[in-house]
Amino acid sequence: MSTAAGSEIKVRYIAVTGEEKTLCFEYGFYIGRGEACQVLIDHHTVSRQHLYCDFHAGCWWVRDLNSRYGTYVNGQAIQQVPVNGPLRLRLGQQGPTVFLMARQAELRAGANTASVSDHATTDMTGTGQPPESLKLSKPSDNFMAPARPAARQSRTERLGVAGVRRAMEVAARKQTLRYRSVFLLLLLLLSTATVVAVHHYYNTRQLGELALDMFYGMKTLELQVVNLQSALFDNFSDLNELYGSQIAEQQQRLEALQQQYAEFMAQLDNTKLLRTDPDRLILHVARLLGESDANAPTEFVTEVKRYIKKWRSTKRLSRAMVRLHENNYATVIAQALKQHQLPPQFLYLALQESNFRTDAIGPQTRYGHAKGMWQFIPQTAMRYGLTIGPQVDKPVVDAGDERHDFTKSTFAAARYLRDIYRTDAQASGLLVLASYNWGEGNILRLLEQMPANPRERNFWQLLQQHNIPKQTYDYVFYIVAAAVIGENPRMFGFDFDNPLAELK
Repeated sequence: MSTAAGSEIKVRYIAVTGEEKTLCFEYGFYIGRGEACQVLIDHHTVSRQHLYCDFHAGCWWVRDLNSRYGTYVNGQAIQQVPVNGPLRLRLGQQGPTVFLMARQAELRAGANTASVSDHATTDMTGTGQPPESLKLSKPSDNFMAPARPAARQSRTERLGVAGVRRAMEVAARKQTLRYRSVFLLLLLLLSTATVVAVHHYYNTRQLGELALDMFYGMKTLELQVVNLQSALFDNFSDLNELYGSQIAEQQQRLEALQQQYAEFMAQLDNTKLLRTDPDRLILHVARLLGESDANAPTEFVTEVKRYIKKWRSTKRLSRAMVRLHENNYATVIAQALKQHQLPPQFLYLALQESNFRTDAIGPQTRYGHAKGMWQFIPQTAMRYGLTIGPQVDKPVVDAGDERHDFTKSTFAAARYLRDIYRTDAQASGLLVLASYNWGEGNILRLLEQMPANPRERNFWQLLQQHNIPKQTYDYVFYIVAAAVIGENPRMFGFDFDNPLAELK
């Protein structure tokens, strides 16, 4: 880490607590979302280690560490830039702002400072490379060089010294040859490993692109099946004879494609030797929820693990799972979701909404009180056939309000989720979750800017192209993390069984 003796830099930013903070540094420091960063900014456009700021050859430099959303100065993406005065950075095009102000050190007089000035030049354009480190001084003579004979030696002594010197020279040549052989062997091994790694990289990338084509072809077919089934469900008597057999054939084809894709991804996963079991499980759940595991952002796994830690820090999940088990809710929820070709993991949406409580009541909003396990607002509840009770405007449990009826509200929620899944969300399960929380109208404005197909309209694209409220971001990741835990609770230290294990 470079030092900046006599020079400091001030950093002004919005901290995790929401307060504006100003820090001063005299040494290199990191800016990012990771807990090890000296400047910690918790925002989804900020990478774990986003920037590194370092004092080098008389100037402070800011370097982007290959962050996902980039670093911008005056709307232009930068890789590295000197801090020659006040500098305003954006972490991501729509991300948080960081202000930097450097106070340059006064150059000290003397030979040492002059030497540094002679060798170091500072690029003041803001786009060039930082100056190279000063070169080391010329090394001293080799310690194996022949020693000079003493000024006065007898003939016998001179012959003895010459013999020792020749022996040392022979030993040195042998040692040099040995080192050279080892070096050449290491170079050969390194070259071979590089060729293998490059071949493996391109082979894996080609397989990944093939996996993407398979996945989105499968999702397109899934949308067709869901739309046909939705029409059949809503108009059973009129369409059953016309489309019943066609839907069955398409369903069989879809199930075969899903099986082929699962086998293909298992083979592809074997080429990625560094993945751990939790990583694989997280990507598997993403696939179950309708997202492509082949092109999941690299930070997605890390982010889900962060929310798993949040679940582990409280008893909320364990208590809610006891309630789910004691009331046998999972069976009915899974049945309702399966009826509409939805992932059974949507069960965890009710966890996040109400902790599986049928008597849950939300705060007063302009849409009224949300009530019941699925937290329906009055307007949406009526649209999906639920009767609203006489105490709709009061924050009390209403026996005449079917939002508190577990079975009726669950099947209504499944129909609501199905409609989002097959239309606006384009079979992206995580978009469904975001829509359920933020509201169809709010997220629809963003989705309408994205092409209506699964490849270009999904949660990965939403995060890349738009900012969503932190509440919705937390909502989605809490549900995904709970679904991951639910697949293998004991892997993450929980003492309950997978509620969907017997229902698959």
